[in-house]
Amino acid sequence: MTNLDSRPTEPGRAGTRATPAALRRLAALGRSVRDIRRRGVRVTPATVFNTIRLSVRATGRPWYELPVIVSGPTLVRVSRRATIDIAADSRLLIGSGGTQHVFDADRSRAAFVVLRNGHVAVRGGRARLSWGTKVCVSPDARLDLGGGTFVNANCIVLASTSITFGERCFVAWGTTVMDTDFHAIDASRPRAAPVSIGHDTWIASEVLVLKGTTIGPGSVIGARSIVKGEIPDRSVAVGQPARVVRSDVDWEL
Repeated sequence: MTNLDSRPTEPGRAGTRATPAALRRLAALGRSVRDIRRRGVRVTPATVFNTIRLSVRATGRPWYELPVIVSGPTLVRVSRRATIDIAADSRLLIGSGGTQHVFDADRSRAAFVVLRNGHVAVRGGRARLSWGTKVCVSPDARLDLGGGTFVNANCIVLASTSITFGERCFVAWGTTVMDTDFHAIDASRPRAAPVSIGHDTWIASEVLVLKGTTIGPGSVIGARSIVKGEIPDRSVAVGQPARVVRSDVDWEL
């Protein structure tokens, strides 16, 4: 009688048993998927493909924890030479949430484009780029997003050198942030200069933030303002161009 326990392993079957490490990864992946569903992310084949593709590309956090989550009909173009760095305690959500009752989410296509040697980093928690928001990081440029930062629907972020959002920045719908003029009017002046937006800043709807702008922590920018230059900490600035109309403010969501 043949002893079944003594039969040799069939060719190609060796090593197929799941290891504890693989099981832990699958469990983490399952938790990440459940977390996605709880947040109302639209799951489609394109969503799954782009989420896994960017999560594998990201550094700083294991891919199976899905450090980057892409939702809806989002355009994703990331150069092979670009880098996406998501801290261990952080996550980047693209194309979900926001003022969806104002905009048609099916038609407001988000875009996440990072060109050659571009760099995107998220630190300090979860950052979200909402419905229809377009982000383009040019070659050799960088975009830094602090944890808790929320960029609402149909915004535009164009980085040609450096754009930095601190933690807990709230950017209302229709706002444009760019660090370049794209075209030179005066050849003696640089076309681009870094933009820095401090922690706990509130930028109201349809604001235009131009190159070389620094907005201090705790500040508020009024709707449809055009911002260029330096806005002090904890200030309210409004107008075209934006001027400080109040100081030492404490705002809350």
